[in-house]
Amino acid sequence: MEKLTQAGPQQLTARTGLSMRNILFYYSSQQVHTGSPRVLMRLVEGLDRSCFVPYFLAGHEGNLSTELEKRGTELVRGVTGQIARNTLHRNLGNILSLMHLLRKHRIDLVHINELGWNSELALAAWLRRIPVIFHIHNPEQMNSRNINCRIGSKYLYVSQALRNQCNASSVVGEKAVVVYNPINVEQFSSGKILRDDLGIKEGNFVIGTVAQICQRKGIDIIIETAKEVIASFPHVVFLIAGPDAAGEEQYASELRRAVSDQGLAGKIRFLGTRDDIPNFMASLDMFFLPTRSEPFGMVIVEAMASKKPVVTSNVGGIPEIIPDESYGVTSDVANNDFANVIRELLNDPNRLKSVAEKGHERAVALFNDKVFNAAINGTYSSVLQHRGR
Repeated sequence: MEKLTQAGPQQLTARTGLSMRNILFYYSSQQVHTGSPRVLMRLVEGLDRSCFVPYFLAGHEGNLSTELEKRGTELVRGVTGQIARNTLHRNLGNILSLMHLLRKHRIDLVHINELGWNSELALAAWLRRIPVIFHIHNPEQMNSRNINCRIGSKYLYVSQALRNQCNASSVVGEKAVVVYNPINVEQFSSGKILRDDLGIKEGNFVIGTVAQICQRKGIDIIIETAKEVIASFPHVVFLIAGPDAAGEEQYASELRRAVSDQGLAGKIRFLGTRDDIPNFMASLDMFFLPTRSEPFGMVIVEAMASKKPVVTSNVGGIPEIIPDESYGVTSDVANNDFANVIRELLNDPNRLKSVAEKGHERAVALFNDKVFNAAINGTYSSVLQHRGR
């Protein structure tokens, strides 16, 4: 795996004499409550503004555009689509428009927050000899038929596991690098406890999660585990913060109905979307996410930064976050032994405290935004230096 350069943009300025470079960002979605857009917002916040100016290609108004604009990003009106044989006549016109847009705004580098497929924007940038970086957060198979896999300068993956899953090394080789997602450690270390506001009674032990209500996140496993744990520890309550995932509203409705029918609505509570996640995390005694698939697991790092003991799955990028049980406890989803794991922890307060402390130390050391910012700014510097040769 290639080691990312840590050279700062100031070094780029000194070597090239260029003080400012314009970076155009693009993401196909306007939603802001999942990992990919949150990372993009953190990335923009961490740019060295003495060297890099952020732009965002937005075809219409939306939540992500609004949030990026608040962070000092200039919105650029334009659209990009996929190139296909039956749409070549339309693609050509839009590619030319995008090339004009890139020239008008003097774009030096394009950062696409996904891999995508045969992107008009990526091709327009390549035709103008502008480097393109693809930032890949979810499984997207690398394929030589996809021009995006042939013209990128760098392919950033959020975990080694995702890099391997996407078969990146065989298609793009050393251009594929790993950059772990960042969190604001200080923000999650200093959340305000909201137990009264959440209706938590004195003496309750609170186990919570933050996730979309969907099958992939294992919300059904949380319900089954909760029933077993509550039978042994009646003072335990489970809180689930997050929206219903698009297309899985029936799944979410069935889970809520099952909880209600079994008389557990007071013990297992669905809180919906929340904008105060650091405070929510601060109000928990344990974080639990039995996800079936996870390219990285940023919310797990957030829980660790909040000094909460974590119980989760050993899938995807999670073993890179929790390499052994001193930092958190992982288990196999297929075996579904989470109830026993949680019961053992509840019977061992010293271990709970130790796991929380060690997890916090690891989050601070490896996943803070300063490490991420250095990697991103260094990557931009390296790519732009190479372009100038």
